[in-house]
Amino acid sequence: MKLRIEGVLTESDRERIHRSAVTLLEKLGFMCNHPGVLEAFRQAGCKVGDELAKPKGARVVKFTEEIISDALNKAPSQFTLYPIAPGYREIKFGSGEVYFATTGSNRLWDIETGELRNAVLSDFVTGSRLIDALENFDANMGYPHYWIYDVARMDEYKKYGLVGVLMNGVPMLHCGKAQIRVFECSTEQELTDNLNLWEIAAGGKEAFRKKPVGAIMVCFTSPLSLIGRTEAGEPLGWADWLWGGVNAGVPFAIKPSGIIGSGSPVTVAGSIVQGVAEFLATLVAIQAINPGNPIIFGDFTGSLDMVTGGKGNCKPEAFLLHLGLDAMAQYYNKPSLWFPGSIDAVGVDSQAAWEHAETYLLASLAGVDMTMSSGGLGQGMAGDYRQYLVDNEIIGTVKHIVKGINTNEESIPLDLMIDTGFGALGANFLGTEHTRRLYKTEMWQRSSLTNALTWDAWRAQGKKTLWDRASERARELLKKHKPDIPEDLQKEIRGYLLQALNREGVKGDEAKRIMDKTYWNG
Repeated sequence: MKLRIEGVLTESDRERIHRSAVTLLEKLGFMCNHPGVLEAFRQAGCKVGDELAKPKGARVVKFTEEIISDALNKAPSQFTLYPIAPGYREIKFGSGEVYFATTGSNRLWDIETGELRNAVLSDFVTGSRLIDALENFDANMGYPHYWIYDVARMDEYKKYGLVGVLMNGVPMLHCGKAQIRVFECSTEQELTDNLNLWEIAAGGKEAFRKKPVGAIMVCFTSPLSLIGRTEAGEPLGWADWLWGGVNAGVPFAIKPSGIIGSGSPVTVAGSIVQGVAEFLATLVAIQAINPGNPIIFGDFTGSLDMVTGGKGNCKPEAFLLHLGLDAMAQYYNKPSLWFPGSIDAVGVDSQAAWEHAETYLLASLAGVDMTMSSGGLGQGMAGDYRQYLVDNEIIGTVKHIVKGINTNEESIPLDLMIDTGFGALGANFLGTEHTRRLYKTEMWQRSSLTNALTWDAWRAQGKKTLWDRASERARELLKKHKPDIPEDLQKEIRGYLLQALNREGVKGDEAKRIMDKTYWNG
């Protein structure tokens, strides 16, 4: 029996939160400006108000209990997210299993120089290969970093089509795991490229609808606003991604985004109500656009740090908010996902270790289907591949704990215990067949990353810290591990990337320079 937290919210608490969220959507409503999504709300039976002065095209949408119930009934409680390449793990959302995935960053702590630097294209290869190699990472956010600085500056928006296709395609050459991506500030071309690449991996458009290899996360302008692009030529907004993705049958993680004390009420309960209302409103639109479209009750909430003014992902009230939103996902019988993003710690240190440990353990005990925060630091401003190694080790312990305790005949070997006898007479279980057969599954197996040496032995080996060992282990994995991506899939992806480079006007030596960087040259 799996180990779970009980009592975060009682049944009456959940019912009150649901009623409050419905009342909020009935009386205040939900703001959206995307014409297609607004039409979906109309088709669902919602009352769509007159156009507002700002943001451009925005209208207030109001709901009824019946409309919300209909959407909840249409949305599946379970679905499977498939891997990019055959032989990798399937992610069975809603099955009761616990999964873990990575997050990204803008910059990178270099494991060779120790310097904080901008991420470059070769980092997408290195990071993806490490994610592929680490056994406790079940899925991949799709890319380890949020920008490729040796391809274009971050302010060169016109080159986003070039950066976007490389960000989406290169990781698929080096990591075969399923993908859950977060999108923002991009173009129609990036969505098209992303869908085309996923469809290549799945075997075509219809194959992707039946066996999706990727999912998209959508956030809000909290409170209660889902806004798309307001002017031609501007970056797309969350509503644009939702419209394009749902029409292609992409599974969607709907992520309430309120920050306690600023984007949502200062109370945890009020923030939960707002998050539930944001989820329910968006659920109505998705099910109106494509009935039965897979969804996940996501979470991108946090707490305002009144000292720094920043978002706190690992503050106690933020954890209570996460737990409360997950309790509501269970109330609705829908899959759940925590995407707190990166932890608060800015570097690989003790704070980073304990913040990830409490995040993973609390989420798993609460029954969250997937937690995504591995590898990121400082609210996504930095990443560190050593943190991947440490997170993988922490996740291994968490997975072992949440398996719980079996009480079958094999787990309680009474006959063996009786036959073995008394310790005072020299009895022990070390040499038994039962121990030899089961110890690898019953006992957590530490890796070389975790120190179990005596003080003298540790000194004799150079007094290596956890971070020293993580650096060594990362180099070892990169040297030995080879992702199992079929050659024909790699060829098709690289062919698509070359076409995209040509489309973006990148040809000749420059195209060759970029394509050369998509290979592993470790």
